[in-house]
Amino acid sequence: PTTTLKYDLDIQSDVNINIYDLNGRLIETLISQNQAPGYYEIDWNGSKHSSGIYLVQYIFNNSKYNRKITLLK
Repeated sequence: PTTTLKYDLDIQSDVNINIYDLNGRLIETLISQNQAPGYYEIDWNGSKHSSGIYLVQYIFNNSKYNRKITLLK
């Protein structure tokens, strides 16, 4: 139940990546730090969470991006 999340930064930015359930509750913060430009990968281990659909929220470069992921066990 592990997935790799990938993202690319064009400029140095404060990066926040959070996992939410479909009710909007924060499940986990994967990263919250300032990062230099470049390509990044971060793993999320969902083994302690139940199967279902989750939302990944990426916040960087003063923008928010959301992505749905499905956790299957």
